[in-house]
Amino acid sequence: MYRDLSEFEKALSYSLEGKAIFERKRDVSLSSQVNDALQILYYYRTEYDKAITYGIEAVAQARKQTDPLLLLKPLINLSLSYTAKYNYEVSNRLLNEALELAKPMQNPRVDAVIMQNLGEIALKNYNIPQAEQYITKCLAIYTKIGDIESQSICLRGLSVCYLQSRNFTKALQYADSALSINRKNGFIKEEAAILREISLINYAMGDIKERFLNDEKSNLMIEDFIKKITSEKSANLEKRFETSKKESEIVKLQNEKKIQELSIQKKNQLNYVLMGGALILLTVFLLAYRNYKQKQNLQAQRISELEKEKQLLATEAVLKGESQERTRLAKDLHDGLGGMLSGIKFSLNTMKGNLVMTPENSKAFENSLDMLDSSISEMRRVAHNMMPEALVKFGLNTALKDFLL
Repeated sequence: MYRDLSEFEKALSYSLEGKAIFERKRDVSLSSQVNDALQILYYYRTEYDKAITYGIEAVAQARKQTDPLLLLKPLINLSLSYTAKYNYEVSNRLLNEALELAKPMQNPRVDAVIMQNLGEIALKNYNIPQAEQYITKCLAIYTKIGDIESQSICLRGLSVCYLQSRNFTKALQYADSALSINRKNGFIKEEAAILREISLINYAMGDIKERFLNDEKSNLMIEDFIKKITSEKSANLEKRFETSKKESEIVKLQNEKKIQELSIQKKNQLNYVLMGGALILLTVFLLAYRNYKQKQNLQAQRISELEKEKQLLATEAVLKGESQERTRLAKDLHDGLGGMLSGIKFSLNTMKGNLVMTPENSKAFENSLDMLDSSISEMRRVAHNMMPEALVKFGLNTALKDFLL
């Protein structure tokens, strides 16, 4: 594509990249085709030595393939470079090999191209009969397949043949036929070439005026053609410049977009970090607050337990004091008052045996003793009730242990 647009630098760049890729993959078939493309590119750049180098490599690789068509094209293209280097012997040999390969294919256009190139070499070697033979065959093929531009080229070639053989009438006849085709179909480049050929015929015929006239026409057409090509190239350059400018703008916008995306990404990352940090701080705060509340609850619980323990100790002290006081009162009642009452009863019983009393007095005395016994019993009951419960239920040892503890 870039070769057709005369953008040979890009075409070379892509072709060389393709060559490296296919050589790494060891694809001989595609490598041959790429080398053939490279030889054509260098041929158009008039770097014929480089073209020959790649052409030889393309032919060598194509010979390893089974498809003769892969060999045919690089053979023809390589012959062009040798022709440009005036090595007609090698060029002729390559074209004859290509012609033999093309015979089984029965492709008229391929045959015509090969014979056209052979005719050109014959002309340059001044082998006019052979050149006329090849070009006549080409003209018949191009006429049959309807290739009008190639017909005009063959007619010009025959005109050259007859000019070289000094048959000026036929030379002018074929030249006029070619000129008519070119003017009718707008083949400007070929028209300029045939006008130059007609000017040479005019010069050979001694018509100097027509010679300069046709030569001037040819020069003007070539100038117009060059201007057109230059204009097209300028338009292409402008188009490429605009395209490059747009591509630069697109790249700039893409870069700005990438920068914006990176900025947004960094902001998002910063937000995530801040959110994560805030979440961590909140978690730490909640855990610290929870720990603080737990400590407060534990302290409150401990204070409550201490207060309860204090209350229990105070209650226990009160109960113990009360128990001690009851014990003391019970002891005083039992040992003190009980002893006194028992002594009085004993004295009264002694007195009863020594006194002589009337029945009424004896009865009253007995009633007094009964009342004294009742008082002693009541006093013992009160003293017993005032004793500690442990002494009553579990005996003296347990009561003493409970009292000491």
